Amino acid sequence: MDIIDDYTVRLNFKKYENSFWSDITGTSCFFTSPTNFRDNGIDYVREHPIGTGPFKFVSWERDVNMIFVRNDDYWDEGKPYLDGLEFVTVKEKMTAQSVMASGEGHVLALQSGRELYDLENLGFDITAYAAGTDFVIPDTANPDSIFSDVRIRMAIDYAIDKESIARALGYGYMRAIDQLTPHLHPFYNPNIVGRGYDVAKAKALLAEAGYPDGFKTTLYVEANYQVKALAIQAQLAAAGIIAEIEMLENLKFWEYNMGGWENGLLFAGFAWGPNWAKAYKSFFPPNGPFFASVQPPDVTDIVDQAIATTDPAEQRELNYALTQAIFDDVTVIVYESDAMGWATTPELRGHHLLEGADWQYWYPADAWFSQD
Repeated sequence: MDIIDDYTVRLNFKKYENSFWSDITGTSCFFTSPTNFRDNGIDYVREHPIGTGPFKFVSWERDVNMIFVRNDDYWDEGKPYLDGLEFVTVKEKMTAQSVMASGEGHVLALQSGRELYDLENLGFDITAYAAGTDFVIPDTANPDSIFSDVRIRMAIDYAIDKESIARALGYGYMRAIDQLTPHLHPFYNPNIVGRGYDVAKAKALLAEAGYPDGFKTTLYVEANYQVKALAIQAQLAAAGIIAEIEMLENLKFWEYNMGGWENGLLFAGFAWGPNWAKAYKSFFPPNGPFFASVQPPDVTDIVDQAIATTDPAEQRELNYALTQAIFDDVTVIVYESDAMGWATTPELRGHHLLEGADWQYWYPADAWFSQD
């Protein structure tokens, strides 16, 4: 990196990657105050951010709230319009809805399906986008795992009635899907035809794999996936797979996700950035920190070529090939794309939710309250 002048920095790369712009503009490239860093150290900087944004940090208390006040020296004159922001943590979903309904909150973030439906009926504005996918992840890295046999993984895929789950639990915000890229993703592969719901085929595959009477396993489930897990548990039972649900605290979920689990299915859901190959490389083994018990197919060459190409058509085909390889291997069993969204009070304007480069971005400097 070369400092050219007070306002120009030149970055020098060893090789070209077409993910550059998303890398440099994303949350992995935050700037911080060098003075703050030098004077106070990294641990202090992590909890006392300093920047040039529209609001200034005041305080943060884990699992309680985070408070900001208006930055009167903000570079965009006249903004922000609000006097401050307070982010409040409410862990239980029904309690969070009650807080909104009572008028104590103006934005409820990262809701899905039933919650968005209920809040819309209460008169809130809904902004939602199916940016990610929900899936179950079999333990395939362990050679003794029953899921190391692709026929077992395929049987599970056939045993899950994705369409019925989307209809029953989605409330118009969920879509059945068979691949990791959701249908609105730029690299959604239209050539993939899902296996469909076929209990007889599932049983036949189990018998072929040596389990004509089915088998027992464990579903590792974080609280947000409990209802979906119950639906899938019942569907697997119809095919002879008896799955016990083990509920995980959030911390335990991340411990399993990043450290591994044994001979079971972990429930998860992630939103993928627009550069699918780079997202895959950033999440999955051997490069990514997540899904530690997964042994994915060897797609290294496909991923590296997809990230390195300067040809958009070639990039598209390579990303399609990546998705196809994961589907053929049944690396994970995808069952739906669930819109994550925000409920906002009608008088809150100018937030520009979902208008940015990423599903979570908004524009706090532009937000204001209508007096209508």
